[in-house]
Amino acid sequence: YPHYRIGDSKPEDKLLILEDTNNDGKADKQTVFAGDLHIPMGFEIAHDGVYVSQSGSLVFLRDTDGDDKYDTKEVLLSGFDDHDTHHAIAAFCVDASGAIHMAEGVFLHSNVETVYGPVRGTNGGFFRYSPRTRKLTRHAQFSIPNPWGIAFDRYGQDFFLHTSGPSFSWMTPGTVKAVYGANLRAPSLLTSNSVRPTSGLEFV
Repeated sequence: YPHYRIGDSKPEDKLLILEDTNNDGKADKQTVFAGDLHIPMGFEIAHDGVYVSQSGSLVFLRDTDGDDKYDTKEVLLSGFDDHDTHHAIAAFCVDASGAIHMAEGVFLHSNVETVYGPVRGTNGGFFRYSPRTRKLTRHAQFSIPNPWGIAFDRYGQDFFLHTSGPSFSWMTPGTVKAVYGANLRAPSLLTSNSVRPTSGLEFV
């Protein structure tokens, strides 16, 4: 998980669009939507672009002309810790209101300045960002190492998965406002068939 340093060649991580143009169930066309990113751990697609984590920031890449390549970049928020890069904000997932939930792993200490005031997080938890109001909140605080999956059930309840156990947990009990630095425990709902590592979570 390299860190970009002054003098290094610029990072060239990419967001790709893979298309199946002949409906055979296999991707046969690749388009580079963005080719100048640095460890984009999480992203969420919007109608006119993509929200993506970008080296301590949440940015919006907008496609203004419909050619499937981004034209403008807006830094929405900065101050997310990324010194241990594979724990940085990731596993983006949208709730029923359109807000984006983002997971953050252990060892990180984020201090994000917003127009609503500073938002802080430490040692594992989840942020919630509303594109409509541009409000960021620390949605849940847990003692978790690698939360790499978020999903909502049909009732709108949120669940998460982290890979070091692995453990599958109910997020709602952790949404009570905790004292900064205090972490709640999240009991695992998995009783069998656990596999490590895991890479995501979805209800099907």
